Amino acid sequence: PPHNLGEVVDGAIALIDNPELSDAQLFELIPAPDFPTGGIIVADHSIHEAYTTGKGSIVIRGVVHTETLQLGKNKRSRLALIVTELPFQVNKAGWIEKMAELVNQGRLEGIIDIRDESDRTGMRVVIELKKEVQTEHLLEQLYRQTALQVNFGVILLALVGSLPKQLSLRQILQHFLQFREDTLTRQFQFELQQKNSRLDILEGLAIALLNLDQLIPMIRNAANTATAKLQLQTEFDLSPEQSEAILQMPLRRLTGLERENLTKEKNELELQVSQLVKVLGDRRELLKVLKKELRNLKKKHGDERRTQIFYADQTAKTKPNQATQKLSGITNLKQSKDKEATISLEASSLSAHNSINLPLKSVEETILHLSYKGYLKRVERDRAGKMLKAQVSSDDLSIAIFSTFSDHQLLIFGDNGKVFALEIDNLDISSKNNRGKPLITLLPDSSLKPVSHLVWKEDPESTETLVMLTYQAKIKRSPLSEFIGITARGLIAIKLKEDDKLVWAGIVKEKEQLAIATSAGRILRMKADQEQIPTMGRATQGNQAMRLRASETVGEVIVATMTLDLKNSPDTELLLISEKGYIKRILADMIRLCPRNSIGSQAINFKHKTDNLAVAIAIPTDCQNVNIMIESEHSNHSSVRILQIPIDDIPLEAGNGHGKYLTEIVIKLGMETSLELTAQEKIVEAIALV
Repeated sequence: PPHNLGEVVDGAIALIDNPELSDAQLFELIPAPDFPTGGIIVADHSIHEAYTTGKGSIVIRGVVHTETLQLGKNKRSRLALIVTELPFQVNKAGWIEKMAELVNQGRLEGIIDIRDESDRTGMRVVIELKKEVQTEHLLEQLYRQTALQVNFGVILLALVGSLPKQLSLRQILQHFLQFREDTLTRQFQFELQQKNSRLDILEGLAIALLNLDQLIPMIRNAANTATAKLQLQTEFDLSPEQSEAILQMPLRRLTGLERENLTKEKNELELQVSQLVKVLGDRRELLKVLKKELRNLKKKHGDERRTQIFYADQTAKTKPNQATQKLSGITNLKQSKDKEATISLEASSLSAHNSINLPLKSVEETILHLSYKGYLKRVERDRAGKMLKAQVSSDDLSIAIFSTFSDHQLLIFGDNGKVFALEIDNLDISSKNNRGKPLITLLPDSSLKPVSHLVWKEDPESTETLVMLTYQAKIKRSPLSEFIGITARGLIAIKLKEDDKLVWAGIVKEKEQLAIATSAGRILRMKADQEQIPTMGRATQGNQAMRLRASETVGEVIVATMTLDLKNSPDTELLLISEKGYIKRILADMIRLCPRNSIGSQAINFKHKTDNLAVAIAIPTDCQNVNIMIESEHSNHSSVRILQIPIDDIPLEAGNGHGKYLTEIVIKLGMETSLELTAQEKIVEAIALV
């Protein structure tokens, strides 16, 4: 990231004076990056992490204050948010367009009008507010849903000895100083060589001037230039360069003034040579020159810091009457009639988003339910503290139940390769019988198709890794720590080709195994270690997980991925269900273990050529039932019914075979009955109940 030149110079000089300077002292001199577009950096552990490890993410906010606008002659007034600076690399027109889109969609409430009043004096975007709007809440929504707050990814990557290396702030400054020291050494050595050569020429000219009476007849009587040059070298013990300079010397050099100038130049060169020898012979003198050079750079090109820093603990460190003044200086608040309210708004909004000046919220246990149709709800535990059972309705199925805490996040991975984060504490608590909110309404992109979900708590020291899989069978592993600080716009989790999509993402340990199933009924069981799935950065495509047959199209590839731990659970079973209603249980050990990019094994054969594998799940050891969701396609709508089948009623079969049909299995729906799937029906989802 860009930095302030003056701060970098101060830090570099401090390292020259004291190579053992502590990180804390260095970070006082270079507290944070300095962006040319200004803004506010919300300083927390992320800056320290980026400077010590060479990689991290920094939160940047735009500068906002409030003004009371006078409307007409009737002295009506209206409160407005005034944005004077945006985060680095945020396009103003795109940000205004996104904000207007959110207002039209009803996702940003309380805004009457948005105007761009920017001119040559600076940026000014006016957001007029309704009377009843809560400015703190609206500003919080602007931070979360728009680019008014962004996360700037930091990576201090440089070529060191022709190899790319990730460096800390101290290391990158040390390498720079060493580079400048080497450069100055070579520069002074070159200058010394040039000055010594010139000094040698001047000494030859001085010898010639002292012996003019002998030198002139010698040159005049010489047969040619080469003879004259050789005679000069022999007679006066001169070098070839000195002899050549004497022969090229013009007659004006013979005047008294020119002789004085030669003597003066010779004395100056001798002084300069002695200084260069001193600098090159004493490293301390060389470092003095380096510091002088750095100070000249700061004096010539340095300017004031543009990006202000808001420290998460600064209010606690200052007195109440000082906190307001410090905050006012940070945000460059304009003078207005509502100045006191303005400062109060900015302080409360910053505090609300970064837990500043607010009492810590208690961490509570909570439960999230996610249904097949995309409804998300948060419920409390029952009075006994037990997790509520999955709520099975007549037209939907709870496909995921997370027992978690209010300080965690729900990560949603979309088929476009991006990941979004929802703060669980911000989700409303629903009643037991409430269906919840559509998940898509909580995300910025309504066209997004969620494919995987994950609950976690942000931890920079986390060693867990995330494995992702695409329709084209590309697989990769990325450190979970790279997904810290996800903004409302999401974060790229995997780079995809135009005709590829993300189909699954989950935490996988290296001791576990993956079972990857295709719609054709093939399964590839592979180890999940670093050799098979190496760790890569977020913006990469990954490697080929398995080979696809010619008959398998992109749209039919990966439909299920499971994590297996056969070392601790050798009797792990897989449940395979086809769209036409054939169900099969097999031991995971029956699928041969293969390396990455293998063809895999056929795990289920289909009786019907048009049948496909719909569901493949790893059965937990304490699984009792499986809920199966059957969808019926009609002319203009679809209907759903849920079946619950005891696991023990599904026979365990060998590797080859097509499984048992639903009509051959007892289905418990309050009474014993059987079912025949119609031509319009197909199985779309299943979940194991424990």
